[in-house]
Amino acid sequence: MGTHGLSYTLKVWLFQAVAEERHFGRAAQRLGMSQPPLTEQIKALEQSLGTTLFVRDRRGVRLTAAGAAILPAVGKFVEQAGRLELAVREAVAGRTGTLTIGAINPALVEDIPPLVAALRTAHPGLTVAIREIDSVEAVPALEAGASISPSLGSKGYLGQRSSRGRSRMTGSRSFFRRDIP
Repeated sequence: MGTHGLSYTLKVWLFQAVAEERHFGRAAQRLGMSQPPLTEQIKALEQSLGTTLFVRDRRGVRLTAAGAAILPAVGKFVEQAGRLELAVREAVAGRTGTLTIGAINPALVEDIPPLVAALRTAHPGLTVAIREIDSVEAVPALEAGASISPSLGSKGYLGQRSSRGRSRMTGSRSFFRRDIP
């Protein structure tokens, strides 16, 4: 996305604030900016779209038919941009990747569902995959564990990091592998 795209993204975000506040002054205050630059940005957006988005009067603004028509799409766009920003922050902080959980059948039913729910809440950028393993696979995995992983709670899960940036975490009934990009 070039500078034109970034400028357009900013203008759309500003449009949403004015539409929600129905007043340039309140929108500017909410955005932490002064009103004249906000008004200029909205005028530039209207000019680039070739239509008026707001009817302005002394009490505030209201959306024109064109403004009302684009508002739902703008809301979705701003929401997606927020998700993108979160994904970038998570990736920079190293909180993304894939966690593969291998577990014997009883753990799949009893232990894994609440663990996966907690992981998804704590790390929304994490992809979780679950694989059933038998106890023959689980024993070597448990033996390979080197330390308790406090980030997984108090169940005594064990973890080991390889030289290739992979973590292996094991528990009494489960084997975990996290592939970190």
